[in-house]
Amino acid sequence: MKTERRFLIAPSLARLVRRDHSSSERIAEGYFAARPGRTQLVRIEAAKCHLVLISTGSTGAEAENETELPRSQAEALLEVCAGTVGFVRTPVRLESGGEAYLDRLVTSGRLDLLTIAFDSPSEAQGFSAPAWFGREVSEEPAYEKRSIALEGLPSGEQVPLSGAMLDAYLDASESRMRADRLLSRADQAPADQAISRPTSTSGTSPVEPSADPDQSEAAHATPAQARPVGGDRLNGMAAVLARTVRTPNESTHLERPSVSASERLGWRAKQSEQQA
Repeated sequence: MKTERRFLIAPSLARLVRRDHSSSERIAEGYFAARPGRTQLVRIEAAKCHLVLISTGSTGAEAENETELPRSQAEALLEVCAGTVGFVRTPVRLESGGEAYLDRLVTSGRLDLLTIAFDSPSEAQGFSAPAWFGREVSEEPAYEKRSIALEGLPSGEQVPLSGAMLDAYLDASESRMRADRLLSRADQAPADQAISRPTSTSGTSPVEPSADPDQSEAAHATPAQARPVGGDRLNGMAAVLARTVRTPNESTHLERPSVSASERLGWRAKQSEQQA
């Protein structure tokens, strides 16, 4: 199981982070009554639902096991849990790398909590928090989701936002955007080279021979000669409609289209007219 470090984030700054990272997901977790050395919960996400068992070994290390559940069963278990918590999770990219996500807790109050997961305790200890992070609450059980679900949010704490914190985040955001643009240009360069074609010295590009004579003629046709397939037929139908349907100012007499035009338009003459 990964080692996590949690930090409080000022509400206004958390709003800016969510705007820059638009991918978010609503998650609901329900916790069963606490037992020594064991935590059981059901987690409902947009795509999957899981029954999660977190057990603590003799060395203090935690192990997490997940079992996927049908949504109907997960929702039924959620109703009988001792406590629930809902939050909106937004993945966050950090300059230093690592797996981070911002949780906006929306149950029994509001709280913005940024969590970073590390593969080992030593990696977690070596992490230096950016200047825009708020106070760290990794060692405070009251900010764990199990405690929030069973006991509610901790007493209201005002997370300060200073100009230095805002500047630090904006610098990190701009650096990330520049890196994305450079990566995008690097990805587009091979594609641009692939679609480029050598030009002829005479100023005209050669036309490859085609096995289909009609296609060969279409390739050498001038712009005035090159017409879409079925263009003559559509023009003929438009002319028939213009002659057949007249405005009252032009004439009150309606001309019936010819038999060939009627067939093109899908009309059929009455049997008596056909016999005449």
